[in-house]
Amino acid sequence: MSAVERRRELVEATVRLMVREGVPAVTTRAVVAEAGMTLGTFHYCFASKRELLREVTAALVDREARASLAAVEPGGGVRETVAGALEAFLAVVRERPREQQALLELTQYALRTEGEEDLAVLQYDTYRRAAATVVSSVARACGVAWTVPEPVVARTVVGMLDGLTVALLVDGDEAAAREQVAVLAGCLAGLTRPAPVDAS
Repeated sequence: MSAVERRRELVEATVRLMVREGVPAVTTRAVVAEAGMTLGTFHYCFASKRELLREVTAALVDREARASLAAVEPGGGVRETVAGALEAFLAVVRERPREQQALLELTQYALRTEGEEDLAVLQYDTYRRAAATVVSSVARACGVAWTVPEPVVARTVVGMLDGLTVALLVDGDEAAAREQVAVLAGCLAGLTRPAPVDAS
């Protein structure tokens, strides 16, 4: 097994552990036991538990971002394209609700644990980078430009998705989630204008 494969196995083992027992249960010993590996292997792959948790976050967010990007197709209207990307994200939440709970728990764990606060900062930096990729993709696909800086749009999207995710996990109200998506898509569409034509 290559180092890359071992890292992936350790990430997957950590996700299973977080989902089953919660973030505080994630220790290096618990992770290697879950993965069927040794502590030596862990330290060969990761410098620390913090590095592992950063990669766990990146892996889970990457799945969400890929789903949203796959829903962005050229030629559509902004409102419909944004709604499709948001719905694709929520489909991941529906399919893997416990993973979303684990990410929410990771944020609170980091904020409440002295010395680990930067984990939450890194987590949200990952969210915003992923959102920025989708935001840029929407603009290109729809032939529009954002009327506010893309980082601001990305940060706004992350805030929206936080609310959508928690609401869906709490009440499971699919109809309400679709209504929210329609409203949010309209709000975001209102932040665009036709992209300037390249005179060259």
